Amino acid sequence: MLIDTSIAPISITLPSDPTPGTSVLIADANNFSVNSVTVLSATIPFQNGLNQFELTVKGSSYEFVYNGSAWNVFTTSLPSVKISDLDTIPENNISADNILTTYTPSIMT
Repeated sequence: MLIDTSIAPISITLPSDPTPGTSVLIADANNFSVNSVTVLSATIPFQNGLNQFELTVKGSSYEFVYNGSAWNVFTTSLPSVKISDLDTIPENNISADNILTTYTPSIMT
């Protein structure tokens, strides 16, 4: 899905009951470095053991693939970036003061 964050940061919640191989592709349609995208997983951790990633790189795209126990994260635009080293944002960085739009994608397999 192409995500335009030109107006406000956006939060995307991954499917809570995916089957192994479920994939969600998220791509920057404008500029993630101005307003970021927070990818959340309420029930299944990402490969780093946490439940959220913040996407902040302009022109980037990422694929989230469920392997049966965790969401693996792959960059499809920056081959030199090691996704497992990406910082996640602490929960206290998201507050009612932030404009946050939430979108839950449908499952793509």
